[in-house]
Amino acid sequence: MTRAAQLRALLAGDRIVMAPGAYDAWSARLIEAAGFPAVYMTGCGVSASVLGRPDIGLISFQEMAAALRSTCACTAVPVIADADNGYGGTWSGPCRNSRPPVRRASSWRTRAQALRPHGGQAADFQG
Repeated sequence: MTRAAQLRALLAGDRIVMAPGAYDAWSARLIEAAGFPAVYMTGCGVSASVLGRPDIGLISFQEMAAALRSTCACTAVPVIADADNGYGGTWSGPCRNSRPPVRRASSWRTRAQALRPHGGQAADFQG
């Protein structure tokens, strides 16, 4: 069964699916080892881990794809990946997100933003 099919089966069940946020391959392995049925690869976590900065649109598509590759390579559970606003304009974001290696994700979560990207955690960072 593919990971996407695993995720669909989890979501079709009658239980809430808890998918803790991972920011790299190691944190994803810890989440899986703890017995969670899925992993959520968080854009804020990857941005903080890779750049040491909040999720304010600084992390690139390539950096998120690299984090996704390593996360999917070391886990067997479904991975839900944060695709922010699609990493492009209205038409280019969905096209770019359908290319390898991002097809490895069980699911992509995107959001529409009219103004500059910003995460709710930005106020938590100093520096």
